[in-house]
Amino acid sequence: MGVDKRKVCVCALVASFLLLTSVMAIPTDAQQTPIAQAVQASHDAYASIKAADTAGANVTVPAAQFNLALSLLENATELEKRGNESQAFSLASEAQGSFQAIIPESQHLKDQALARQEESSRLQTLSIPVAALIIAIVTVLLFTAYQRIRVKQFNELRINLKPRS
Repeated sequence: MGVDKRKVCVCALVASFLLLTSVMAIPTDAQQTPIAQAVQASHDAYASIKAADTAGANVTVPAAQFNLALSLLENATELEKRGNESQAFSLASEAQGSFQAIIPESQHLKDQALARQEESSRLQTLSIPVAALIIAIVTVLLFTAYQRIRVKQFNELRINLKPRS
């Protein structure tokens, strides 16, 4: 009852081949079409714009660039459906480049917005004690002025009550 070594080798070879073909069937970035890569880039750009908007940045310019790149991607998809793959892939590559250019710009806008928020927070923190100090100084000055007026009125009253000789 010996095990035939050839059968074991053939089974191992077939199993290895099946494993290798299943791994090769999983698309990687290098194997994706330019349209699929542009779609992924559009998701990344959208997430970047959304993060910048959430941080309080003005995302009007990146949003406009995103819409232009999205129209390029839609045109590329239509061209691919019509069978014009070379033009479709060219447009998709252009759209992908536009999407990838949006990401650092959005990140920069997000960083600026966060810096402005931090500065505003610092100014608010400093303005509370400064406002309290100013209110205290104004109160003391008003009280002092009031006291001077009262003393002056009292002195005038004393002068008027002196008997006349």
